[in-house]
Amino acid sequence: RSKTIGTGASFATTSTSQFTPSFVLDIFGGQARTFEQARGLLMAAVYDKAAARLAMQLSVASSYLDMRYFEKALAVQQRSVANKEELVRNIRVRRRSGDATDVELRRAEAELEGTRAQLPVYIAGQRVARLSLAALLGDQGKGVDKLIGKSKGQPIPKTNFSTGFPAELLRNRPDIRAAEARLAAATAAIGVQEAQLFPSLTIGGTVTAATVDSIALTGDIIFPILDAPGRIARRDAARARAMEAEALWRKSVVDAAQEVQIALVRLAQADGEVSAYRRTVASYRETRRLSLEAFELNAVTIIDVLDTEDNLSAAQLNLAAACRDYAQSWAELNVGIGQGWFDERLAAEAREAKAQTRADVDG
Repeated sequence: RSKTIGTGASFATTSTSQFTPSFVLDIFGGQARTFEQARGLLMAAVYDKAAARLAMQLSVASSYLDMRYFEKALAVQQRSVANKEELVRNIRVRRRSGDATDVELRRAEAELEGTRAQLPVYIAGQRVARLSLAALLGDQGKGVDKLIGKSKGQPIPKTNFSTGFPAELLRNRPDIRAAEARLAAATAAIGVQEAQLFPSLTIGGTVTAATVDSIALTGDIIFPILDAPGRIARRDAARARAMEAEALWRKSVVDAAQEVQIALVRLAQADGEVSAYRRTVASYRETRRLSLEAFELNAVTIIDVLDTEDNLSAAQLNLAAACRDYAQSWAELNVGIGQGWFDERLAAEAREAKAQTRADVDG
């Protein structure tokens, strides 16, 4: 900007502004492919986050199921201790009246102490599972106690479960969609490198705005001649990375299908075990009742009664373990088919659709 002051009462003012623009024409689509590559990497990161969240949810579920299992097992052992304490008291009364021997009393006391010795195992298991759950939830205080509440027994999922159609697996699993996004990014990278093999046209110059506006533009064409071998090598490397990304995508699909099939097999196996152990527990409960009645009539020995009590406790522990395995298989199946990230999936799909719309407009 310049200002000139004349003599007397007359003066003149002139203003001049100037800028130098530069434009690179995307003739061969290199810039568009760069945008596609960045979009693919962004979506891969979004889906990786969702996959990590699903894995964390499965870990939380596993710790919670372990904690409920040890609570149930501890209750079974405590009930068995109470039953054997009552039996020992009964034998002591019978011993004073001469209806029981010292051998029977010592055997019952030994069985009682052996059952008591197993209580710390389940107490420690319950505490470890609770600490693991608290660590996963990021709360070492009493927040976990308020969250999980009092023990309501072991959770048993519904048996009528549908995995849906196999094609839905590609849409529901975030790890598959992340692999697909990486494949799209790797494919776009090929276009970026291929565009580098062709000449590039750059338009630049100056634009001056003054009393008389003027525009001066020039164009430069750059031919990749001297570094052509290096550009070809980078293009070939991009193709190799795309082939690797495709192989990883195919592997993720195969692994996902295998995980679902394995979870289904384990779920069916655990379901059968739960049903069988429930019948076993019912049979041993009736056997224990009958053996106690027979013991009062001196029809069976104390060893028979203790064996029946141990068999009942073992069956109840096996039932608790089968319930835990069933719930664990159910959780793994849900994660395997991509459940548990519905809200994140909607947000990711909206972001992907927005990026695609922008790409269409720019194209």
